[in-house]
Amino acid sequence: MKKLESKNVQKLIEEYPTKHKEGFIGSEIITIINEYGISSDTFFDALGVNTCMIIDGDMVTYHCDIITALYCVLEGREKHPLEWD
Repeated sequence: MKKLESKNVQKLIEEYPTKHKEGFIGSEIITIINEYGISSDTFFDALGVNTCMIIDGDMVTYHCDIITALYCVLEGREKHPLEWD
C-alpha cells in the first residue's frame, strides 16, 4: 500500500485524472482513500460539510476540499476556521 504524506497531497490531488476538471466524483474519492489505506469514516468526517456542484448528474467535490480533508486526516487535526469555504 502506498504511503501518503502531507508534502505529497497537493500534487497528488491536483494531478489526479478526474472525470470532471472541476473536482472529484465519489468513486474517485473512494479510490484515492482506499489506495492509501485511509478510513472512509475518518476521511468523510474530515471533509465535513462543503460546497460542491452537480455536473451531468455527478456530485463533484472541489480539489481544495479534498486537499484540506487529507491534510486534516494525515495531521490528525480539525479544520482551521480559515479553511472553511
